[in-house]
Amino acid sequence: MSIETTEPGAEVIPDLDSQEFWDRAATGATTFSYQVCDSCGNQQFPPLALCRRCHAEELTWSDAPLDAVVRSWITVNHPIYPYLVDAVPYRVVLAEAAPHLRVLARWRSDVEPSLGLPVELAIGPGEAGPMPVAEPKADAS
Repeated sequence: MSIETTEPGAEVIPDLDSQEFWDRAATGATTFSYQVCDSCGNQQFPPLALCRRCHAEELTWSDAPLDAVVRSWITVNHPIYPYLVDAVPYRVVLAEAAPHLRVLARWRSDVEPSLGLPVELAIGPGEAGPMPVAEPKADAS
């Protein structure tokens, strides 16, 4: 299954590892899906075939609230793909959605990100199709 985009050659193509994530995101879920290793308990996103920590193949899907906090951020000034030329500069934040579960997300606000800022995660539009996005919680900005 391919998720349509407006940019030719730039599309999200779910694979066996990420299909479940995209299926859950397409339902308009009020949680953020991630994998948990059945062997060591490691929480991981983005989804992979193996656990990043112990390399076990047994992974279970779980859900975290959309609430998160900013742990780091960067401003991207150089377009690494041609379809991003008009998007730069843009920010990417590292948001902690649950203990030890960190998600890279496109920043969707004019508010400057700050360490510990409460944010809400979502799946939003991006230049190459749907992607994790973050914005300040309404009561935090």
